[in-house]
Amino acid sequence: MPMETLEKEENSEVVEDQYLVDKATMNGSSYYHGMIPAQDVADLLEKDGDFLLRKEEIKGGLLTAALSVRSGGDVKHFVVNKSDQGEFYIETLKAKTIEELVRNHLSTGEPLSQASQVVLKRAIPRQEWMLNHEDILLKQSMGRRQGVEEFIGEFMTNNGTRQVFLKTLGISCSSETKARFMKEVRLLRSLNHQNVGEIYGVALHHTPITLVLEYFAKSLSTHLRQNVGRISDAEKRRFVCEAAAGLAYLAENNCIHRDIAARNCKLNDVLEVKISGFSLCVPKKEMHDEQNMQIAVKWQAPEVLKDRNFSFKSDVWSFGVLMWEVYSDGAEPYSGMSPSAAMNAILKEDFRMPIPKDCPEEISKIMSSCWETFPRKRPCMQAIFLVIRDF
Repeated sequence: MPMETLEKEENSEVVEDQYLVDKATMNGSSYYHGMIPAQDVADLLEKDGDFLLRKEEIKGGLLTAALSVRSGGDVKHFVVNKSDQGEFYIETLKAKTIEELVRNHLSTGEPLSQASQVVLKRAIPRQEWMLNHEDILLKQSMGRRQGVEEFIGEFMTNNGTRQVFLKTLGISCSSETKARFMKEVRLLRSLNHQNVGEIYGVALHHTPITLVLEYFAKSLSTHLRQNVGRISDAEKRRFVCEAAAGLAYLAENNCIHRDIAARNCKLNDVLEVKISGFSLCVPKKEMHDEQNMQIAVKWQAPEVLKDRNFSFKSDVWSFGVLMWEVYSDGAEPYSGMSPSAAMNAILKEDFRMPIPKDCPEEISKIMSSCWETFPRKRPCMQAIFLVIRDF
C-alpha cells in the first residue's frame, strides 16, 4: 500500500526518538535533514525527483524516517517502514539500511510506490544553517518561556568557540509549542540586518531541537538602569536610531514584532542595539490574535488592548514606549500602575505618559506621534528612522 499519507503500516516498526530505525543512515547521510518540518521542505526541493530524508512524527507522538520528494509540482512524503525481518522498505524494494534502499531506488529508477509513480533523482544535502548537536554545549540554564528552555552555551565553529544564546525544544512539548518554535526559526532565517540579532542556525538531527543565536551580555533596559545620569543625549539618540533601523527593516520585510521594549533590545560589546525577542513576531502586515497570547500590556497600542489587532502601526506605538524608556533611564512605563490600571487609563481616559524631562524636542514630537490613538495617524517606522538619523 502507498505510504504517502504517513500512516503507520501494521507490520512496520515505528519507535521513539532514542531508538529510531537505522541511526547510521540518519546521522551519516548528507541528505538527512533531521526533524525539519514538512512545510519547510518545499523550499529545498526545487525540481521533480529532488528528495531528502527526515524524521516525521506520526500517530501517538512517535517518530519514524520519511523521504520527502518533489513530484509534479507538489512535495510528497513517504514513511520508510521496517519489516519484522529488519529490512527497510516503502513498498516493494527492500534493503538492510535506508541508505541502501535509497541507492537501489536511484539506480533502478523504480517508483517509491506504484500509485504515486514518484521517482528519486537528486539528493538534496543539508543546508549550512543546519547545525550538528555535537558542536553545541548547553551550559547555564536561563529558565523556560512559553514551553521552550533557554540556555547560555557555546558553539564550536571553524574559527573557534563562540558564546551563544540557545533555545531548546524537547520531544514532550505540545504541538502548538513546536509549531511556534519552528515558525520563529523560519522567520529568523529570513532576516539579516546590522540591528537585528543574528541566528547561527538550528540543530535538527534529534531532540532537543536547538536554536543557536547571537549572545548578548545585557539588554538595553539593564544598561540604562545601571548607568542613570551617565549616558549622554547623543548616545541615547543613537540607541533609539539603531532600534528604529532594525524595526524599519522588519516592517519592510512584512514582519510585526509584537513585543518591542527596551528589554528586547540587546547590546553587543560595542553597545550597538540589536532587536531580539522574536517569539511573538509574525510575517504579516496585520493580524487579529484569536489565541489571546500573553502580552506586555504597558507597551501595547489601544487597538491591541481592546481588540487584539496587531499591525506595523501597533509596533510604532510600542516603539514610542521604548523611546520613553531610553529617555527615562530605563524606568518602568506607567510607573505605579498595575497592567490593568494602565490599560484602563489608555482605553478609558486616553491617558499618555508625560514626556521625560530634558527630552529633546525632536524626540518628544516623534514620541507623541507614535501615541496617536488612530493607527493611520502614526508615522511608519521608516519615516521615524529617517527623522532620527537626520537630526
